[in-house]
Amino acid sequence: MDQNSQTALQQKPKKGLTLFAKKDKPVPSEGGQIAPGKPTLPKVKGHYPTKTSINLVYKEKNTRKNMTALGLFALFLIALAIFTKFMVIDQIAAVDAAERLYHTRQSQLSALQEANSVYDEVEYEYSHFGIGNLSDAELNRHDRENMLNVIDDKVGISKGIRTIQISENTVTISFLTLELKDMSTIVSRLEESEYVSYVTVSKATTSPYTVTYVDEYGNRIADVEDETREAVINQITVIFKTPAEVKATQAAAEGGNSQ
Repeated sequence: MDQNSQTALQQKPKKGLTLFAKKDKPVPSEGGQIAPGKPTLPKVKGHYPTKTSINLVYKEKNTRKNMTALGLFALFLIALAIFTKFMVIDQIAAVDAAERLYHTRQSQLSALQEANSVYDEVEYEYSHFGIGNLSDAELNRHDRENMLNVIDDKVGISKGIRTIQISENTVTISFLTLELKDMSTIVSRLEESEYVSYVTVSKATTSPYTVTYVDEYGNRIADVEDETREAVINQITVIFKTPAEVKATQAAAEGGNSQ
């Protein structure tokens, strides 16, 4: 390429964007030819970035949906815990308790069966001492406990009862220094009982007894001599009805009340 063509190219208008803003003109050599030279890099005009930080946290777009899902999952866990407590754990505990109770009752049953293995011997002893082998005299005896209850109700221990003797259906009561008018009152009250057949009064007797004086602490007073006195002892005899007579009296009383 000659020098005129090169000049025409330099004067031709530029079109488009080039990478180099300006090119240095080639220096011609001594022979009139342009020596090829290395192109130099253009200076690029620009500016530094103004943003000095970057946010690497990802902003969640579906926050409400995620919170709803977490709430539902929490409710599911609570419901699961309640179901496990009442329908699993409590049921297992109830089964264990029932099993323990079963084993306890089974042990008790085994003990009772072992104890009842001697039933024949017990039946023999019971028939010997029970009501099945009682004689007629024994069947006609009034209940001892009921006798004492009647005496306690109609007489009372505050009346100076000295002794009580029971033989068959007869009770003998001795009183110490009881006046005659008190004796008649006691006899009347005893005869009011539906269990008493009749009451008799024995003659009064005397019995010597010694009086010892003591202080407030229960110690004998040495300066005071003991005294010997005569105690008056009264006796009454109470005849109780037989069980058959008591039933007949109660039946007659119920028949009279119904009329």
